[in-house]
Amino acid sequence: YGYARDTTPNLKAIASTGVVFEDMVASGSWTGASVPSILTGMFGHNHHIDYALEGKSLDFSDDLVTLPEAFKAAGYKTALYTNQSVVHNRPSFAQGFDVFTKNGEGKMAEAALAFIDEAGDTPAFVIVYFVNPHAPYQPPKAHDLWGEAKEGRANIIGCGDKVVARGWPAGFTQWCDLNWGKTTFTPAQFQELRDQY
Repeated sequence: YGYARDTTPNLKAIASTGVVFEDMVASGSWTGASVPSILTGMFGHNHHIDYALEGKSLDFSDDLVTLPEAFKAAGYKTALYTNQSVVHNRPSFAQGFDVFTKNGEGKMAEAALAFIDEAGDTPAFVIVYFVNPHAPYQPPKAHDLWGEAKEGRANIIGCGDKVVARGWPAGFTQWCDLNWGKTTFTPAQFQELRDQY
């Protein structure tokens, strides 16, 4: 949106034929809190998931009706494909999905397309939950458009209290370059789905 580099050509293509929400607010500050809201249509204070404090589960009550359960009840085949562990490792997030699987990066679109084809004339509700851009910032070579493809470059690896920031603060510009490379990769995968349907 106004950035000098053309980092999101596929998102621009999708937006040109879709709806762009100019005023969007996430219901949670991270994946574990946002996904329950996406799946249930509830705010965090209703589904009671926010942060995984010591001894607190990130699963919501199975009494809550999820979007995939509603689609399934209406006769749809349902599937979720992700490479996000926080999503995949929560049993409640699987409520209502016929297929709920973790795929490797770059393989989710292919798996989702196969599911839709196998559904045939049965309508399908499919979530393809991409994670990128996300640390570590290692874009595939075809998407490493601005970073220097060499070892020892600046990066962020890990999560939470296990984060290792390499090459900081001098490498901030290099990290931005890697981040933008990852930013082009996810929409390119999404474009595979868009091209088919």
